[in-house]
Amino acid sequence: MASIKSTVCAAALVASFVTAQGYTFTEAYPNAKPLELNVYTAGDKEFYVTATLIHGGTEGVLIDTQFHADAVEKLVNEVAATKLTLKAIFITHPDGDHYGGMTAFRSHFPATPIYMTARAVEEFKRTVDASKHLPTPEILPSAQLSVEGQIVELVADLQGDYAPAPANTLVWVPSSRTLITDDIVFRGVHPWLTGSTAETRAAWLKSLKRIGALHPKRLIPGHQHGFEANSPSDDLKFMVRYITAFDSVAKTAPDASTFIAEIEKRFPELADPLLLEYGAKSVYAPRQP
Repeated sequence: MASIKSTVCAAALVASFVTAQGYTFTEAYPNAKPLELNVYTAGDKEFYVTATLIHGGTEGVLIDTQFHADAVEKLVNEVAATKLTLKAIFITHPDGDHYGGMTAFRSHFPATPIYMTARAVEEFKRTVDASKHLPTPEILPSAQLSVEGQIVELVADLQGDYAPAPANTLVWVPSSRTLITDDIVFRGVHPWLTGSTAETRAAWLKSLKRIGALHPKRLIPGHQHGFEANSPSDDLKFMVRYITAFDSVAKTAPDASTFIAEIEKRFPELADPLLLEYGAKSVYAPRQP
């Protein structure tokens, strides 16, 4: 009861502002120490996927759980080593590289709930093979999480790299104006465009505009490799350029190999060309339903 009361009191002291897109967010807490964020980035075989621990001095919430066993084990150990009370795990969208560590975390932190949004849970149940015996996430009961009495807000059901439905979620940390972007922003690596269509890519561009309207001081991409000094505006400009180029080249390149060569020519600095190859196959040889 005490923790509930402190959360309600803290929320009552928080001012609000409305972004240009009409979404209301809590302002940064003027008298509280900003929450800290530990970002864990996997290697190339996990496509440089990120997971983020948002925490204060005694408790935290984990955003995503990594993918392959070695990266998952490392993340579990590092989170355990903090000695924090892990209040919740939130999975940003139903792709395996984000929920792959759920079983290990359930084993090590059995009292910690694992959440997704309602739409993401629906997609998870639709797409995950029951024989894998993965924990089924609970539906997050509100659009907020709480850490040390501070609210962490979620903006759900946006279009990002999850092509079947707008099921990507932004995680907003007001005290530091940090935005965990899920797979709506990629940094230094080819974005995952497999299964995308002209319509979903247009919706993805709208999601990027919503991010810009928040005026974050820091972005944490869903996947990142290098370029740590990028400003949020640089990240957003890159994503717009890439998606726009993807659409443009897809209209003129006669085949997948030509398409890949042209995108690599325009973005030679990006890691993980395998992601580009998957995206090209999606355009030139669409998967059958």
